[in-house]
Amino acid sequence: MKKEELSLINFTDLNKEQESRILTWRNNTNVRKWMYTSESITNHNHQIFIEMLKTDTTKQYYLVLKNSHEIGVIYFTNIDLLSKQANFGIYSNPLNKGNGKSMMHILKNYGFNTLQLHTLTAEVFQENTIAYSLYINTGFKEIKTTLIKEQNIIQMELKNENR
Repeated sequence: MKKEELSLINFTDLNKEQESRILTWRNNTNVRKWMYTSESITNHNHQIFIEMLKTDTTKQYYLVLKNSHEIGVIYFTNIDLLSKQANFGIYSNPLNKGNGKSMMHILKNYGFNTLQLHTLTAEVFQENTIAYSLYINTGFKEIKTTLIKEQNIIQMELKNENR
């Protein structure tokens, strides 16, 4: 069995083809339905967003590669290096499913070891049972549930006990 090799490419370092693929994934209805902003994103707005990432120190977005195959996206928002916490998000390449555990592994490794965070938090739609199960199975705890846009949103958290 081939050893799993995971790597990240910062959105600010993507080539045009990679940028285009990620936009296609993000606009896929199976990905979009679990986002707060469910409208399609234009290429122009996608370019503006990537450009903004070059100067916004509170956000980091990465294309995840597994054995050089593009498997999805992980991202950190509201990064606060003083309080050592950030929110995160994750979505898979809709044509290449079944990589959630690999993506969570690299997300936790990057968040805790590279960014030196103590706490990772996420919000997940209650109906998104696949994401919820992934988070629970990788150590996250349910903190609270809130109602946003008539949807139950579960806030989840993972603390790095080594920090």
